[in-house]
Amino acid sequence: MFRGLSGIVYKELLQARRDPATLVLALAIPVIQLTIFGFAIHTEIRDIQAVVVDRANVRVGREFLQALEATDTFRIVGHAADREEAMALLREGRVQVAVFLPDDLAERLLARETAAVQFLIDGSDSNMAMQAQAAAMGTAVSFSARFGSVAPPPIEARPRLLYNPDGRSEAFFVPGLLGIILQLVTTTLTAFAIVRERERGTLEQLMVTPVSRLALTLGKILPSILVGAAATVLALLAMVHVFEVGIRGGLGLLAALTGLFLFTSLAIGLLISAIARSQLQALMMTLLLMLPSVLLSGFMFPRDAMPTPIRELTWLIPATYFIEIMRGVVLRAASARELLRFIAPLFALGVAFYAVAALRFRKYVA
Repeated sequence: MFRGLSGIVYKELLQARRDPATLVLALAIPVIQLTIFGFAIHTEIRDIQAVVVDRANVRVGREFLQALEATDTFRIVGHAADREEAMALLREGRVQVAVFLPDDLAERLLARETAAVQFLIDGSDSNMAMQAQAAAMGTAVSFSARFGSVAPPPIEARPRLLYNPDGRSEAFFVPGLLGIILQLVTTTLTAFAIVRERERGTLEQLMVTPVSRLALTLGKILPSILVGAAATVLALLAMVHVFEVGIRGGLGLLAALTGLFLFTSLAIGLLISAIARSQLQALMMTLLLMLPSVLLSGFMFPRDAMPTPIRELTWLIPATYFIEIMRGVVLRAASARELLRFIAPLFALGVAFYAVAALRFRKYVA
């Protein structure tokens, strides 16, 4: 039954030794990813970015803000002049919470009246929103205790959830999941394109044709973009009608930005296909890309809780930008101008990946 087993094992080990690139990928990927994800992933939510509107600017207000930051749940990143500016920052996704201190805060405390502090919370991420709401109310209670046991309480937190007032987790995860799935499908479509041509021997036939390198690489991408566009339409229909997550922003803007993301993902797949020497290498490189896209892009875990070097590294992942774009358009009805800080880097990454892929690919080299 086991006749020839040792010979087959020896042959496979010998073949693995002759393919050191695949062996290095197989050994290095688990160690690299375990190290990065072990430091980066935290389930607790902290450092929620907040903006403050405090036109009174009195000492008791500043002390309350210090008490907020002392919880480690909030991190005040700036002050807004008025409500409109604070709301714009929320729509752009620059902050998740806007804190409004009453203009007559000191007067109300002197008159032994309750001063209501309003918290407008981006409810897109229901887990983050619930923790921010609990931390706001807890801070108000503990801060009021400094004034003794008086009734009514001097400080009262009044949180309000925006964009997802019901706190549905589907509203947060489904738009992000759409971006992850699209990247998986489109990158895989092109990751095997050139490698498959090389292994089947049809790449040699393309070498003798008068097709330019640019035309060949674009020709590999454009059909996949059509497939990705069809998959996007079906996924959006499922998002709206199955999960009941409505699209609040413009459909035209969403379509244009999705097309940009598809181009970027396909360019990454083309680059993988141009680098890999076998379909197994292409598969392992695709997996090396996909797991960080799932775990580090902000799809599942808050990026603000990650160590600074890893958080900066996440800006090299296209899914990071597209997930922010999807949630901005779908949930917050953000405009192109408000999302420009995500659109511009995504465009730059797409052009860079495609340029490197085109230079890497050698049409006349097998």
